[in-house]
Amino acid sequence: MTRNDTTPIDTTGTESDTTSAADGPALATVTRNLRERLSGIVGDERAVSPVIGFVLMFSIVIIAFTLYQVDVVPAQNAKAEFTHSQNVEEQLSELEDAIDRVSASGVSRSVTVSTGLQYPDRALAINPGTPSGSLRTSNPRSVDINNLETGDGHWDGGTFESRHLVYDANYNEYRNEPRIVIENGLSFNQFDSGYIVRSTDIISGTEIDLQLINGSSSGEYQESGDSVNVPLKSQSTSTEYLNVSSAGGTPTIELDTTLSEQAWKDVLGTDFSGADGTKRYAKFGGYTGSNPATVTVELESNQNYDFRMTEVGFRSVEKSPHYLTREDRQNRSVGSGETETVVVSARDEFGNPVSGVEVTLAGTTAPGTVTPSSAITNENGRATFTYEQTRQGAGEVEFEIAGATNARERVTYDINQHRTEGISIFSSNEVYENVGSITRMRIKNATPVIVDGCSFNATRYNNSSDFNVSDCNTTVPTLNVDFQVSPDSGNDYRGHVVLQDQDRNGEFGDGDKEISLVKFTEVKPGNNKVLAEGELDAQAVKDIFKDPVGTDLLNASNYYRGRLDIAPPDQTELDSGKIKVSNADLIVNNIRGRAVVELD
Repeated sequence: MTRNDTTPIDTTGTESDTTSAADGPALATVTRNLRERLSGIVGDERAVSPVIGFVLMFSIVIIAFTLYQVDVVPAQNAKAEFTHSQNVEEQLSELEDAIDRVSASGVSRSVTVSTGLQYPDRALAINPGTPSGSLRTSNPRSVDINNLETGDGHWDGGTFESRHLVYDANYNEYRNEPRIVIENGLSFNQFDSGYIVRSTDIISGTEIDLQLINGSSSGEYQESGDSVNVPLKSQSTSTEYLNVSSAGGTPTIELDTTLSEQAWKDVLGTDFSGADGTKRYAKFGGYTGSNPATVTVELESNQNYDFRMTEVGFRSVEKSPHYLTREDRQNRSVGSGETETVVVSARDEFGNPVSGVEVTLAGTTAPGTVTPSSAITNENGRATFTYEQTRQGAGEVEFEIAGATNARERVTYDINQHRTEGISIFSSNEVYENVGSITRMRIKNATPVIVDGCSFNATRYNNSSDFNVSDCNTTVPTLNVDFQVSPDSGNDYRGHVVLQDQDRNGEFGDGDKEISLVKFTEVKPGNNKVLAEGELDAQAVKDIFKDPVGTDLLNASNYYRGRLDIAPPDQTELDSGKIKVSNADLIVNNIRGRAVVELD
């Protein structure tokens, strides 16, 4: 008979377990050790102190760590952020300097700005997210130049677009960080409570310097991160300043701005005299609107200014020529067979030179040739031509930008008879056409002759007797010139010059028995009018026979004081303007001897 062998269940758990044979001994040992330790603690109160101490120490560590995380870490990070803010300000100052250099040189530059900040590494504490500032340009802003123009009238201001450059920090702890703004050459720190102006280089005395950032798409910029690279590209730059003055009315410059009204008053002042009595040439003229506002800079109406407006961007842009202008005086004097260099420059809407522009000869009425017929402007915006005078006379030479469609793209030079060496006069009844304007008449390099007679008389000032030299002796060295100036319009002028060395010693200007008479007459129909007559002083007589000195017959200082009769009596100077003519012919009616006449 088979018996079922079963093992009774030990309800105390000391004799039997449900664990596997492999895990049983190890688990029992662990259980037994745990019972012993617990019974030891319960039975011995001395073991409580280390546990409480451990808990207290652990709590202190946690509290200290918490305080470090809450107080020390933010304080250290705030200090790091403040230092970073100072560094960024220095880097933005370098950026301003770079804008200034690119504006003058036209050479591209780049500047790195550390917009982001890395906090110090920490073994246990936790840093907040890395702050990252941003550098960006604003929307397009207006710059209005009113009632200012250059002397040639080609540049007269207008409305232009610019952008402001803005840096915004994004710190976690430093709460007083400024927004830094650069506006057309002026920069400032903007705080919640006010402004600190960093630079005020827009106006200094009579010098105006506006530095614009391109208002088109090439002027858009927005970057952030650990650091950003700012590429500055030349778009309209120059070292030259335009000479400008009022075009009628009060000249003003109107600028869109985010700087406060009071700050602008502090920068410009509110009148043309400073608090210390110094002269100002610009003042605060008004403030309207907001976000942005518009500030008006008022200039003086009767003052010339040196004006420069440049433009930079962040991508390369080619500027188109806006007008053509002369680089030298308009009136040029050239003698037959001689050459004269004439230079024109192509300029953009800011008044700055533009290179690579084709300039062509549009036409000429002058008696000469121009070479080349076209030229390309150089890096300074200049195109150079050579004019050669092939015969006597005067006229105009006109140049234009290739494909010109309006008057501002054309410019003219006036060509007159050569003045430097003068006109050699040695034959009677000679006519020299189109000698141009005459405001000075210098006789030089003269040679006297022995003549058989003269026809001239004049009256000494305050002396009733005449200087009558109509009976020239055949043995007296004489220079006798009878000439006429005939302008295109108005009356003619007649001039007589008689020099005689009556002591026959061969020296003119020694004051010994000499005649040195000059007479100017305005030729009027039926009523000639004597303008001036007098006696040249000794030095003036000597200079007539010298080269290149000469004597200006229209300068009263070359006459003996008290021996010059001026008509009408209210005239006090022979060169007061009574004999100034333009576009004149010079007619030599009669000459005895030879001389060179130099006209200006």
